[in-house]
Amino acid sequence: MSFKKMALSAAVLSAIFTVPAFAQTGGDAVLADNVRQAIEARPALAANQIHVRANGGTVYLYGSVDSTAESAMAETVAHKVDGVRQVVNSTSASSGAN
Repeated sequence: MSFKKMALSAAVLSAIFTVPAFAQTGGDAVLADNVRQAIEARPALAANQIHVRANGGTVYLYGSVDSTAESAMAETVAHKVDGVRQVVNSTSASSGAN
């Protein structure tokens, strides 16, 4: 196999087996679960489709909520969980109501 083919093969394999930047480590998975539980414990938020991911203390919220007020509430709840350094709130309000 030529050097160019080996280099290309290595690049392809590296791209396939590289851990995505958004992958959660064990600690990140625990943090995401803690945030998810805190959100679900709020009756006003429990029925929403809020998904949670964490990476290095940054928590990502995404999915749909009923209003912008609920989106803000989910972000506030997430900020209060131990270990959360930053919250990126990408939830979308279906009604836009407050």
